[in-house]
Amino acid sequence: PPPPPSPSPSPSPPPGKSISINWYYGMDPNTKNCVAPGKTVTFIWQSGQNVIKISKEEYGTGNTRECKLKGKDHGSTDGPHVWTAPAAVGDYYFACGLGYDSNTEIGSHCKNGNMKAHIHVSKSC
Repeated sequence: PPPPPSPSPSPSPPPGKSISINWYYGMDPNTKNCVAPGKTVTFIWQSGQNVIKISKEEYGTGNTRECKLKGKDHGSTDGPHVWTAPAAVGDYYFACGLGYDSNTEIGSHCKNGNMKAHIHVSKSC
């Protein structure tokens, strides 16, 4: 008799999806965002905002809303802004740099308006 057929390979997981974030003053910064490497995150707004990449420390943890944005771009741009997730998995942080106070080094759109996002990049998104 012929040999039994070899088992078929496990199906690949469906590729991750790109996501959109409505970017506005007063948004909920606690939304869980996860994208696979190579997928995009589109920050959606019309005008009067921006999106800057920040560190975890600048983002803040728990109940702290650091938003220390010294040396970052504080200029307004028209939206949307598209960010492509890198191949390196991990956590990435973003904020709006507007409303920057040079005395406190804090961006008010980030801290008071909750305009920040935590994006987790993972192959299992």
